[in-house]
Amino acid sequence: MENFFEHTGMVATGSRLRLLTDMITRDNQQIYSLYNVEIQPKWYPVIAVLAENGSSTITEIAKIIGQTHPSVSYIVKELSLSSLIEEADDSTDKRQNKVKLTPKGQKTWQQMKQVLADVETAVCELNKHTTQNLWIAIAEWQKLLSEKSLLERVRTVKNGKVTILDYDNERHHPGYKALNEQWIAQLFEIEEADRLVLDHPIEKIIDKGGFILMAEFMGKVVGTCSMVKTINKKYDYELAKFAVDPNVQGKGIGSKLMKACLDRAHNLGATRIFLETNHNLQAAIHLYEKFNFKRIPLLHPGHIRTDILMEHIG
Repeated sequence: MENFFEHTGMVATGSRLRLLTDMITRDNQQIYSLYNVEIQPKWYPVIAVLAENGSSTITEIAKIIGQTHPSVSYIVKELSLSSLIEEADDSTDKRQNKVKLTPKGQKTWQQMKQVLADVETAVCELNKHTTQNLWIAIAEWQKLLSEKSLLERVRTVKNGKVTILDYDNERHHPGYKALNEQWIAQLFEIEEADRLVLDHPIEKIIDKGGFILMAEFMGKVVGTCSMVKTINKKYDYELAKFAVDPNVQGKGIGSKLMKACLDRAHNLGATRIFLETNHNLQAAIHLYEKFNFKRIPLLHPGHIRTDILMEHIG
């Protein structure tokens, strides 16, 4: 299970929190049994509120503990059936009945206080062995999600703007190199020619008359595309080192980069552009064809992995 969550990452936060909750809840039931306290763990917040306030309505309890009215109402019924709470004498509005602890409930609360003290000691000891304070982290998450829900945050990402920028070596080099190494190493061997360009993009591309464009999304580098000035008189540029972060697929980033690169090249007077690719890169080939790249006979490829040559005219 741990390996599963390491694989999925933070997208499975909800599932992992539910698993943690289940682990703690199972232990809590046994902890209460250890002290001969006959309650269910889910009753604790309601009992604690009534022990503190004396009497409260279901609406007031729900607001204090952050649970829904139906959920608290159900717990109140269970507590009443267990003779731990009863209707308060000061209830005058029958639409807003107040409840309070019975003598049995008050005795149970006194028993619970020793349990809670020991649990707090155990939790504090556990927390000493962690690198992050879970209690503080939960409070921070709750505050942030109350300000802007996860739904709204996902909607922001979904509708987020992709920005195309000129390459800045200090800002973009780590992302430029990592994105290209990722797609190459996934299927092929990184060649010496790749190393030279990825380590020295300024000298190998920009200083020789080419250009590099970068895509940013939510402040992160998510794509790159290069136009390399060629010495081949037949072509003006080679489209190369084209990569998009697989974690942000479906946002049209590849198309935006391709269009921006071709528009820039055409504005610089280019009429003929070529690229090298491999038959395994079907998604990329489909994109190239969408932008009117046509397959041509393979001659003198610049990389061992190249088995398809394509050109764009116009």
